[in-house]
Amino acid sequence: MCTKPAKALACALLALALGGCAAAAPTGARHRVAIVAKSTRTEFWLSVFAGAQAAAAEYNVELDISGPETEEDYETQNRMVAEAVDAGAEALVFSAIDYENNAAAIDAAAAAGVRIVAIDSNVDSATVQTYIGTDNYAAGQMAAQAALDATAHPEKTVWLDIYNAADNFLSATYQPLLQNYDDLLNLKVDYIGGDGQTEANITNRLGNPSAYDAFAINMVKTDNAASYTALLSQ
Repeated sequence: MCTKPAKALACALLALALGGCAAAAPTGARHRVAIVAKSTRTEFWLSVFAGAQAAAAEYNVELDISGPETEEDYETQNRMVAEAVDAGAEALVFSAIDYENNAAAIDAAAAAGVRIVAIDSNVDSATVQTYIGTDNYAAGQMAAQAALDATAHPEKTVWLDIYNAADNFLSATYQPLLQNYDDLLNLKVDYIGGDGQTEANITNRLGNPSAYDAFAINMVKTDNAASYTALLSQ
């Protein structure tokens, strides 16, 4: 039975990934699932891997885990996707470094019959059968609408952090988009980029929480929310 959050997520991923594979595999054969992550070093991914390995052992699934050394190397990710297909993966759990530049590799994997599940960061491919993560575009729209409804009010000061300044989507698309509109929305925003490794790299720079009217927090690991709430409650 899946109990801990990371293992529960991993169980869900494996179940989703294998949802269309049961009929295709010979009776008694072990299913094969590949995880190609954005990184193999951060706390978030290490916890996902640990949960996935426990779930794979519990359900007798052959699991391959890979990821590049940095969260900028989408070319290595594409190569790892191709290698997973060549190794016989029936399903692929994938977190895209680059929404557009990872798409061709995912399309090719799907064309080879691999079931695609995206986690954390989606990819520009219609072949993704399930996505688990935040719809950043929709979240941005909701935040903008909320701000527009308050345009009659004085300027607000906002703390906005990005868990990893090297993340391609967050730093090259998400933050620039917000910067285009913060003045229009009468917001003074402090943009803080983390290292993608620890919460302390971000929280140590929040010396005066009372100076801000609002906080937009993007955590390295959702389990660490207490490190922020404790700081903001001071």
